[in-house]
Amino acid sequence: MRAILKKLLRQQELCQDEYKNLMDYIRHLQVHSSFSYQVFHRRYSRVLHEQYATYLPEFEYTLGDVISLLAREPELLIYAQQRPVQWQYFPTPYQPFLKACSEMQAEGRLFYEIVDQMAMKPERLNELPPPHDGEVVMLFEDRNPFKEPGLKAHFDRLSRFSFITRLQSIRYLTVHKAKQDRIEVVAADRLGGIFTNKEKSIYFYIYLTESNWAKAGEACRLMNLALYGLPEGEPHES
Repeated sequence: MRAILKKLLRQQELCQDEYKNLMDYIRHLQVHSSFSYQVFHRRYSRVLHEQYATYLPEFEYTLGDVISLLAREPELLIYAQQRPVQWQYFPTPYQPFLKACSEMQAEGRLFYEIVDQMAMKPERLNELPPPHDGEVVMLFEDRNPFKEPGLKAHFDRLSRFSFITRLQSIRYLTVHKAKQDRIEVVAADRLGGIFTNKEKSIYFYIYLTESNWAKAGEACRLMNLALYGLPEGEPHES
C-alpha cells in the first residue's frame, strides 16, 4: 500500500488493480479505524478527488443522510436552522458532520441553504419519495465497480439519500464529456445522472422508491442542489 500512496501523492497514474486495492484499503479504514481514516482523509482526499474524481466523505453521516433525516423528522428543522446548528438535538451518528458545518465554509453554506429552503417550504418534505428498505443495489458495467475511477464512490454518495433503491451505469457520452454533471427526471420512478472523471462522462439511472412525477422532480431538485450546488431553475448544459 505504501507504494500506491507514494504514486498517488506524486500524481502518477494508478492501474485498475492498484485503484481497487486503494479503495479496499480505504473501506477497511472506514470500518475498523476512524482515527486512521481521518488522517488518511486529511492527507489524500483532495488528490483523490482531483486525479480520480473520487469523493471521500469526511464523516460517516453526511449531507445526504441529514437531508433524509429531516424529511423523516421535520421537527428537527428548527434546530438545523440555528447558526450554529444545534447539533446536540440530533441522533449521535449525525452530530460530527453537523457540528463541523459551522466550520466548513463550502459545505456549511450549502447545508444552510438547503435547510432554509426546507424551512420556507416545509410542504416539500412531503413531496419526496418515501424511505427505502434495505441496501441500495448498484449495477456497473462488466460487474466491475472499479472499472471507471470515482464511479463507485459517487454511487456510494448517492446511496445516502433514503429515497433511492437502485443505481445503474448505462452508457458513455460518446461525443464529448459533459460540461456540468447533473441529474434530470427521465420517468416517474427514475432519474438520469451524469458522472465525469478524468477521461469520460458516464450516464446512469437512479431508481426511486415511488413512481410519481412530482416526487421525482422534487428529489431531482434537491439532489442537484446538494451534490452540485445547482439552484432551482438553473439551466443544465452537456
